[in-house]
Amino acid sequence: MRKTIARALTALAFAAFVIPQSALAAGPLNMTVSKSLAQTLAMLPEKARERTDTIVIGVTDLYGEMNPLFAKTQGDTYAAGLMFDEWVFLDEYGEWGSGMADVSVSDDDLTYTFTLKPARYSDGSLVLAEDCVNALYLATTPGYDGNRDLSSLSIQGLDEYIAGTADTVTGFQVLGNTSFSVTLTRPDASAASLFTLPALRVAHFGSMIRPEGMGESPEASAAFYARRLSEVKAADASLAGYGQYDLESFEAGNQARFVANADYWRAKPSTEYIEMKAIPVGGEYDAILDGDVDITFCYPSFDQIDRLFADGQGFVSMYEYQGDAFGYLGMDLSAPPFSDERVRRAFAHGIRRWTVEEETLERFGSLPGMILFDSFGTASDVLGELYPYDANKAYELMVEAGWEFDEENALRKDGEQFAFTFTAAKENPITEALVTEMEYFCRYMGIALTVEVVPLEELIAKVESGECDMYLMARKLPASAAAAARLFGGGGATNTLGYDSDGLDRFFMWAALEPTAQRQSMVYEGLFQQLYLELPMIPLYRRNDYLLISARVRNTYISTGHDIVAEAYRMIVITQLEPD
Repeated sequence: MRKTIARALTALAFAAFVIPQSALAAGPLNMTVSKSLAQTLAMLPEKARERTDTIVIGVTDLYGEMNPLFAKTQGDTYAAGLMFDEWVFLDEYGEWGSGMADVSVSDDDLTYTFTLKPARYSDGSLVLAEDCVNALYLATTPGYDGNRDLSSLSIQGLDEYIAGTADTVTGFQVLGNTSFSVTLTRPDASAASLFTLPALRVAHFGSMIRPEGMGESPEASAAFYARRLSEVKAADASLAGYGQYDLESFEAGNQARFVANADYWRAKPSTEYIEMKAIPVGGEYDAILDGDVDITFCYPSFDQIDRLFADGQGFVSMYEYQGDAFGYLGMDLSAPPFSDERVRRAFAHGIRRWTVEEETLERFGSLPGMILFDSFGTASDVLGELYPYDANKAYELMVEAGWEFDEENALRKDGEQFAFTFTAAKENPITEALVTEMEYFCRYMGIALTVEVVPLEELIAKVESGECDMYLMARKLPASAAAAARLFGGGGATNTLGYDSDGLDRFFMWAALEPTAQRQSMVYEGLFQQLYLELPMIPLYRRNDYLLISARVRNTYISTGHDIVAEAYRMIVITQLEPD
């Protein structure tokens, strides 16, 4: 079963915490940042200068799925990040700590106790412990296909609840209006990193706890889960926010406007309004230089970057760092031809991935020689590049898989020509370069190729429903090693490939037994090496991120998850640069 694509960016922030070292989780993100800071506002466009109470953020999309437990795309997850906070935050060093709740852990590292800070919904009522426990029940509900994954945790009583022999999960306990706990059956060094959940207000979304006695009927339970998941997805999440900003207006596909939450638990935001504006890919530079936006991520390009520092236009600060976007070729692993590992290896050898990198990333990214090859800083170069470009090797692998050329140089097996459809999202510079290489390889191999370029939302829907033979997709890498590993293996909600294997399962079981996050990270590095050997998807690129920020916006903060809205409440607007 294909899982929902969860590229959600978690709302994160820096805060003091009391989680012991054994519970911390190392992350896969490299926070080395190169900065080119603006020196003048002299050429700031007038339309930007007039926005004295508003900051505009350029995003790639705005579909309106703003529930933080389901949001998928950049724009929607940024919107959710403004309206909701998590119990656990992540600081700029990748360390987990107290967010909307103070967190303590029992001496045996089994029970995590959360004490909520005075966060309030828009009607003035406090966020309650039962709302947070409600989110736990949602994230562990059978059929949940959102962007959180607790499947690696051994939660006390969860198996019994799912099996219908218990009416509640004993590991989830409401201790009072503002206090609750989660208890595990065995210590897990990754646990804290997975508790980046928001509150799911019972009074608005309804309870996710199965009614008493219903567990005796599997059919009734399944119907309850399906109905409640559908209802939660359909509910207007903006009416149950308690974060930095409230949603004031929304125009699907175009823009969203947010107003400061005067009762925000950390402090009232310094800037009254934040707007998000959908900008076509490739239009980010024009948008910020023309004054339409103040903050935007962009595809890097020598020509475009030169524009930022052209005559007198140095009002844009630029930040470069290794991105958390990981691009890959996904395939339908449930049926031939891509269910055969030899065919997948043939494509890895036959597509000139380095050409795609050169034509689109220039020097602003990397071609993975191993999945997340430099993520954890451990055994990253053990395997090296297993799939260099080698057309002859690709042909040999196809022959091994039972394919052969006919008299017309068409690749056939059992009388049928090798044929498939490649699906990708439009308005993506990588798509064009990749299609060119795909066509070149398929002509050489005698494969009948159909190219289908569709809007991003249609691509997501097709992948989720299993309608794609092969597709181009990018995923956000979570800052947690455990969460990153679950993107490509295991039975959790975030595994969009729907892939699992005995080899990967052994690594998951091994990681669960390690007492520290550092030791777990080394195990997960081995898991990614195993994944690269089994090749359920073909790595394409790890793109560097370029963040452009107008110098009129100050007090910006980039979290380890590269989330510009993590501490949006601190951002201010200035009219002139202060002297050094």
